[in-house]
Amino acid sequence: MYLLPILGAALIIYAVCVYKLSGIIKRKYLYETTTEPVINIPKWTLTNLVKRLLDIFLVFLFIIIIIWPIVLVVMGVSQNATPTTWGVDIAAFTGFKLDVNAIAGIETFGLRNPEIHGQSLMNFDTSSKYGWYLFLTTQLLSTIVALFVVVQLRAMVMSLQNGLSFSEDNALRIKRLGIVTIAWNVVMPFVQYFGWGAFIKEISFNTEGIQFYPAFELSAIGIVGGILLIILSGILTEAAQVSREQELTI
Repeated sequence: MYLLPILGAALIIYAVCVYKLSGIIKRKYLYETTTEPVINIPKWTLTNLVKRLLDIFLVFLFIIIIIWPIVLVVMGVSQNATPTTWGVDIAAFTGFKLDVNAIAGIETFGLRNPEIHGQSLMNFDTSSKYGWYLFLTTQLLSTIVALFVVVQLRAMVMSLQNGLSFSEDNALRIKRLGIVTIAWNVVMPFVQYFGWGAFIKEISFNTEGIQFYPAFELSAIGIVGGILLIILSGILTEAAQVSREQELTI
């Protein structure tokens, strides 16, 4: 009875938030002006091609962000209507154990201890609303992070087009990318462990030979990559200061 008014109000609030977000991005990054003279760059240069490609990604990500919550709600409502036939494949980072000795009718040869352990990204065909909402929410967050990265890269390309090779603004953008990279690689393992863990614990078998359990894994490469980006931003900041000092000397 109250579902449609609640969904309608939530949709309006979300539309306002997306509109405000797009306005902030447009003012701060997409049409950023500079006091430096704009260099007349040929149409088919690498920077122009990269900028056009980033424009395509930008529009694509905005479309996903707009329609994603609508898909989430529609699929959730349809699950209530047809709970026995509704299902979807979702990917979850999962630990698993396969104990061959505990499975009747299976014999192993060539293994001293026939237990297989591991962790991997697995696809599950499920009707779990919790799993579906968690999957779509994490994908929406991934899209928002990707949008942030594309916006920063596009602003950097526009700065290069304006002849600002060594710019403190670009150094700040690289630093933001480094911080986001570190934060993402630190937060997501906890989401995988606690969020997907609650969903994975709902999966059970009639034998102890097959078990799924939450998996936790920090990406050292991602964290190191974020640190290197922050270091690179510091180097660019110093280079921009040296370049500005040289211009003042001249």
